[in-house]
Amino acid sequence: MPELYLVRHAQASFATEDYDRLSETGQQQAIYLGEYFRERNISFDQVVSGDMHRHKQTLEGMARAMEDESFLDYKICPGFNEYDFAALVAAYGRQYPEDELYQTSSWENGDKKQFYRLLAQVLRVWQEVGLPGVPETWQEYQERIQKEIDLLKQSTNSGSRVLVMSSGGPISAFIGLVLDASAEKVIDLNLQTRNSGISHFFYNKEKMHLHEFNAIPHLQGTQRAELITYG
Repeated sequence: MPELYLVRHAQASFATEDYDRLSETGQQQAIYLGEYFRERNISFDQVVSGDMHRHKQTLEGMARAMEDESFLDYKICPGFNEYDFAALVAAYGRQYPEDELYQTSSWENGDKKQFYRLLAQVLRVWQEVGLPGVPETWQEYQERIQKEIDLLKQSTNSGSRVLVMSSGGPISAFIGLVLDASAEKVIDLNLQTRNSGISHFFYNKEKMHLHEFNAIPHLQGTQRAELITYG
């Protein structure tokens, strides 16, 4: 039965002008993840990735650790890109300018916990009410992820192993669709996804089964505890 390793990119650069690049911590996470696969002799018949820079950098770090440049011969699939959270937050601010959480939370101040509380609220409003002027509706976002699930199920040969590099939002939506979870649960999953975390599936052309969610075996142990991140 085919296997899918759905991986979240390593830590990006929160509260900087260019979020879409790995931090030093993220670069190390990518290397440890590649070492994990190399040490266990886990190789992939196909690698698929969103086209964001943090996706590419994570794969590059993994490839160096795996000592396998062919790993970088991957298929680019924008369907696995993150939703535009900056556009969502901006639209929320235009619609609810007096909201206290919006007024006290910002990307620039570097308070990650406060920003993610705002993001959770923004995602709920996006799903329940809608936000004007954003690149896609919640329904369109779900539909693009469902399309990628369908393509994976139909295009993979029996016994093959696929790695998909993506982001926290698409991964949570992917799992939510597989498990038929509520939108509330999908948003909860989104905010739990860890950098370089692995979600592992077995599947065929009819069904997809979640075997493991958000695993970080490459970061286990007290010496690597400081490398467990969520942003």
